[in-house]
Amino acid sequence: FHVQYGPVGPQWIGDESLAAIAKLSGESGHRIHMHLLETVWQREWADSEYQPEGIMDRLDKMGVLSPRLTLY
Repeated sequence: FHVQYGPVGPQWIGDESLAAIAKLSGESGHRIHMHLLETVWQREWADSEYQPEGIMDRLDKMGVLSPRLTLY
């Protein structure tokens, strides 16, 4: 088995924690598994919370988006 970081989703964890996980993932090579935009309500939250750039740009700037990330 492989150890992975598992933040449940951006709506349940702060940006600072996500950025820290991304940094640790980059240093260790451990993957990240996270749920993202699974419901209409999560999409509405993301659209209002991550303005104007959008959630994907924000995750990218934090270093979360990488080949080590799996989104569900």
